[in-house]
Amino acid sequence: MTFFIGAVLFIQTLEIENGSGIMFGIGDQPVTISRQFNYAPNDIALAFTNVAIGRYGEDSLRGAKLRFWSRRSIFYLTIKTGFNQEDKGIFGGVHIENLKLHASFIVCPQDEDGFCPEIRCLVQPKYRQEAENFLDAVKEYLTEHSIYKGKAIKINCDFVDVSGINESGFIYSQEISQQLKANIWTIIEQPERCAQVKIKRQRKILLAGTYGAGKTFTALLTAKKAIDNGWTFIYLPPTDKWDEDSFLYALELARKYQPAVVFVEDIDHEQRFDSDYVFKKILSDVDGLVSKNDEILMVMTTNRPDKIDGALLRPGRIDRIIKLGKLTKRDIERMITLTIDKNFLDENIKWDELAKICLSLNYPPAFVMEIAKDALLLMISENREKVTTEMLVQSAESLKGQVKSCNKPLGFSEE
Repeated sequence: MTFFIGAVLFIQTLEIENGSGIMFGIGDQPVTISRQFNYAPNDIALAFTNVAIGRYGEDSLRGAKLRFWSRRSIFYLTIKTGFNQEDKGIFGGVHIENLKLHASFIVCPQDEDGFCPEIRCLVQPKYRQEAENFLDAVKEYLTEHSIYKGKAIKINCDFVDVSGINESGFIYSQEISQQLKANIWTIIEQPERCAQVKIKRQRKILLAGTYGAGKTFTALLTAKKAIDNGWTFIYLPPTDKWDEDSFLYALELARKYQPAVVFVEDIDHEQRFDSDYVFKKILSDVDGLVSKNDEILMVMTTNRPDKIDGALLRPGRIDRIIKLGKLTKRDIERMITLTIDKNFLDENIKWDELAKICLSLNYPPAFVMEIAKDALLLMISENREKVTTEMLVQSAESLKGQVKSCNKPLGFSEE
């Protein structure tokens, strides 16, 4: 899977003579410079473009020379730089002609393995120092202005919108809240304390639960906590068999932009039982995180924990399994009272009656919150001042079919 959509056709048709695109005069002996950058190609392309324009002016950028006086057009690729934000970056060949520098560059060339995270330069010796200084400036720009480091991104280079996310947006049970805080959020929010007790900023957590248990909201809340604390958040949605390398690529990105959280939805999809090589490679990469000092926190989710292979569940591959969605009577009461303002809730609610319905089918948190919202709408529609036990029970009863539809196919109804 490639992280860069749109540049492929251009790079594939780009042919630069002798690998440079420069045509020097007789007797010139240009030198070649190649710089590797531990960043994604989009990041490198944007950094190159912004530094070049800022340092030499846009008029100094020209297409790579071909024969005689002809030149190729500069290829600018639109690059997303934030949620609903974008800029342009140069991919491929470009020539810089300025009083300070005459040189040709290839930005993120393509080989058989994809886009190379490097910039190649061909320059006359008298301009070499300036070319080196320019590439140093690109590296400094990447360090200070990376598009992706410390941001929440998807595997396809889109950005995750967490602007409206806060902890009150979803109500966890007290036990689940404690487990999420201890095993995920504490590592992100309190690195100094973790270092004091020699806890590495590296952990692998599996979140198991039916629909509505809070897995997706946990992803968004974790993303917000990550960027608030300087972590990169990488979200990998469920993929199909044509994207077998997505999991491995997410880990590759995480290593470039660590400390990082890799959030993998439906890890059972990634096992690829029809591809033994890919599955073994996934397990090998997960094991590799344990043997290294990478600052990578991996959070995986599944609707079907019974489908996760036993080899993936052994210690070292998954450190902790957190089962979301299991509620107690106290949790149900807490969720209702936090969702419905006390001014609109009858003082004599029969919590046992409501809990009996919810617990009989293991209503996930999202459904309990929906009971509260539906009851409020019943109150308004009947021109009442308070939500009563009858309204809550009616709402709970009306959701039974929907809860069964979510739980039964996944095997959660008996838990």
